[in-house]
Amino acid sequence: MITQPELVDEATWDRLSVTAGDWSNTEAEDVDISDCHLINGILSSAQLTKARIRGTTFDRSDLSGLFAEDSTIIRSGLTDTRATGLHLINGRIRDTTFTDCQLDLSAYRFTGLRNVTFRRCRLTEADFTEATLDNVTFVECDLTGASFHHTTVTGGTRFTSTNLTDIDGITHLAGATIDIDALYVVAPALASALGISVKPASDID
Repeated sequence: MITQPELVDEATWDRLSVTAGDWSNTEAEDVDISDCHLINGILSSAQLTKARIRGTTFDRSDLSGLFAEDSTIIRSGLTDTRATGLHLINGRIRDTTFTDCQLDLSAYRFTGLRNVTFRRCRLTEADFTEATLDNVTFVECDLTGASFHHTTVTGGTRFTSTNLTDIDGITHLAGATIDIDALYVVAPALASALGISVKPASDID
């Protein structure tokens, strides 16, 4: 563990292990964070532009309200982290795992996600508008009310034991794989998007 490093423009963090660092409400550009371990870190309401995060883990941290634009997260992991309202806009997320995270109201608009896993995460009302999902896996997640408008889905994206109730943009998930239980949930929305009316048999003449 070291003394809390500064989060300022063009800061470089390399192979640091920091516990209980507080960078809330910070604004910084061109930050480079590589091979770091942040435990109980606080980045709530911080604003990052063109940040590069590689090989870094966040454990039991608070990223709620963090806004990152034109930024990359590569070969990293977030575990048991609170990130309500996290915004990762027009960026890239690669080879990264989110585990047991609170990601409700998070947004990934115009962001490319590749080889990303969300496991047991709360993603209610998450926004994937105009995002690209390439081999993205959702396992035991809650995506209730999430938006997939104009999302591009490519090979390997799958939803397993995941709640897809009331999602928007169901037709833009073409190419994804979902389990049979999820299919029952999204079937009414899919039928509606295709102009199919769903009624009980007794109501059909």
